[in-house]
Amino acid sequence: MVTEILENGFLRFTNIGGLDTRILQAADVTIYGKETLYGVIVSTPPHLQTGDRSVLPKIDQLMIDTGLSKEKAEELIPVGTPVGYRFKLTKLQNNCICGKGFDDKICAVAGIAAIEQLINEGYEGELILLLSTKEEVSRAVVAAVYELKPDYAIVSDVCCAWVPECGKEAKRKTTTGDGPEISLSAITDVRLTKRLIEFAKKNNYKHTVCVEATSTGTNANDIPLVGLGVPTVLISIPLKNMHTYSEVVSLRDVADTAALAAGFIKELGGKNNG
Repeated sequence: MVTEILENGFLRFTNIGGLDTRILQAADVTIYGKETLYGVIVSTPPHLQTGDRSVLPKIDQLMIDTGLSKEKAEELIPVGTPVGYRFKLTKLQNNCICGKGFDDKICAVAGIAAIEQLINEGYEGELILLLSTKEEVSRAVVAAVYELKPDYAIVSDVCCAWVPECGKEAKRKTTTGDGPEISLSAITDVRLTKRLIEFAKKNNYKHTVCVEATSTGTNANDIPLVGLGVPTVLISIPLKNMHTYSEVVSLRDVADTAALAAGFIKELGGKNNG
């Protein structure tokens, strides 16, 4: 979000959501002002850098170059204007895609596909798809769950896919193409999660299992505590390069997640199948 307009149309800005600050410099951005404009985050050439090059500048030290004069920038880009990474979708090999905002829009795609599959198969139970924001920094989902009062919840988010030399995530071996990841946690419903895992194994749904003992970092932390409690499970889609404009997912994993969710909903029962 734009915080200040400087000389020659340069913009100071701050973050709204989670950003990997390592990739900000030289990033292409879209400025959603009175007109949609393009800009680029300033990058200091190595020839002009001073001090310790290993220290990254903080967000409030960076600027967006618009190419405008200060007067024109003030006219078109008021302080508070939102800014986003420039959208670009790239098809990679092995049915993978690369782009921005897959965390967590790709799970919305899986949820819509699961409901579409159930409707096409004649499922008559009540289905609710809830799309909410800020799952990592607030409890925004709680108000909606209070209103909806679901019998149970299947939460879907992305998880960090394994890549070589990935630090503390090296123990996490789920990667793109392995199917969705089911979370084992003290937060989520133990019996419902075990039933989900048994269902996936019995019906040969591609999946992996991970341990997130005390926290999942998702809405699955909050939904179980709403009202008298909502039995909740968490199914995640593996994603690489999280919180960047080049996130990578497998479309097969998305389809497998949708199929697993739809199959499990049918297993739990609806109006037409007990």
